[in-house]
Amino acid sequence: MKYKIGLLFLWVLGCLSHTLQAQGCKDVLRQAIEMYEKGHLNEVRTILSDGCIKTLDTKEKEEAYYLLAVASLYMKDLDSAKASVLTILNGNPEYVCRMKTPLGFQKFYETFKTNPIVIFGGRVGANASAIKSIKSYSLDDATVGQQGSYQHDFGFQLSGTLTLPINKRIDLIGELGFKRFTYQFKNTLFGFSEIRIQEKQSMIELPVMVRFNFANHYIFHEHRSFLNKMNPYVIAGASLTYLITSNALAFRKDNLNTERGFETNKQINMTNMRQKIGYYAIGGLGIEYKQGRGIWSLEGRYNYGFAPVVKAKNRYINSDLLFSYGYVDSDMKLRNLSFSVGYAYPIYRPKQQRSFYIEDLSPNDLPKEQPEE
Repeated sequence: MKYKIGLLFLWVLGCLSHTLQAQGCKDVLRQAIEMYEKGHLNEVRTILSDGCIKTLDTKEKEEAYYLLAVASLYMKDLDSAKASVLTILNGNPEYVCRMKTPLGFQKFYETFKTNPIVIFGGRVGANASAIKSIKSYSLDDATVGQQGSYQHDFGFQLSGTLTLPINKRIDLIGELGFKRFTYQFKNTLFGFSEIRIQEKQSMIELPVMVRFNFANHYIFHEHRSFLNKMNPYVIAGASLTYLITSNALAFRKDNLNTERGFETNKQINMTNMRQKIGYYAIGGLGIEYKQGRGIWSLEGRYNYGFAPVVKAKNRYINSDLLFSYGYVDSDMKLRNLSFSVGYAYPIYRPKQQRSFYIEDLSPNDLPKEQPEE
């Protein structure tokens, strides 16, 4: 029992000591700020130590290392200034260089890489598919076959995204996703037989795109309005798809002027009647919203298919489609319009990307050292 009481006493004592130390370091930071504002930059480096700074919260740490960086620049100690700025950026890669910051610090800060090295994210959304019929086929005469129509239906898609910023405006984007295309064919054969074939294609999609940003998420400001957090953009690229499965729900209804007609429907696997590989041109536009470190986006995209959908040599291999539903595939290509919402998170690796020399500073770029009163 005494042992437990002793441990509790030591824990309370340790917590009290840490609290007192943290409070003491806050007082030291306030003192450093006062010295800075009075122009006593030599003293700023004297009273601020790494051990004390580590006990402060995030914003206070940023303030402390900012003071050390400015003081180090004044002392022409570029190595210490670099270490202080990198410490700030490692803790907060989206650090805001404040409006009242001395010009010398701003010049020095601009030599550091503040763009993300990569951005990971994901997208989910819905799509509508349309079929471009190139040539119609039918068990009935050709004119009846051409009266049938392909109609769009709704599917969905989801994907993981990887974005490589090329510069402040241009990004290279790669995605790996799953997509479900859905469409249907309707026709009336022989004047009395109504058929409907609803097909669902499931595929893996690999798009590669270039994005042009009309705004810049990576120039951070002290006070960003709602509109300043928005980034409209356009995208263009190409995608490759690999078909996993294609299944259809076939429906037929015969109206023969009887009290009850004939109806039937059946699930049919059409995978071996479809081309496995598809390729598309992509165009689209969207808008991003920066929230904290993350980025939300809304995007519309149009996929223009070039590859034929149907395997011509397998057009007549399914006897159910031919004789129970009177359906024959047309030669066709696929178009797709999609809308999605996405979320992305940037990864940074701060570093000084170009050299800085003390000669780059003019006499008015840093605060002046003031004599002590």
